[in-house]
Amino acid sequence: MAISDKLRTLDEERALRSKVFEFRSLLQQARGEMQRVDAGIQSLADEGILNGIDSELGTVLQSGWDIVKQANAAFKGTDIAELLDWSVK
Repeated sequence: MAISDKLRTLDEERALRSKVFEFRSLLQQARGEMQRVDAGIQSLADEGILNGIDSELGTVLQSGWDIVKQANAAFKGTDIAELLDWSVK
């Protein structure tokens, strides 16, 4: 294999690694946003604000909150948590 071919292969591998870490970072950001949304809506619920809004709006907000809770639970899956919590030591 010629040197240029070896370099091309290394560059392709580097690009793939870079994409893996880029999307890992995006997943970390998504998890953080889901946690922030969950905490925010929980705060509204704790303060009784959800009970004081229009029932249709409250129902839709509750549905969205249920989706956020499901996403948060999914992010806690063993493999996903390991992927997102990994760091260079």
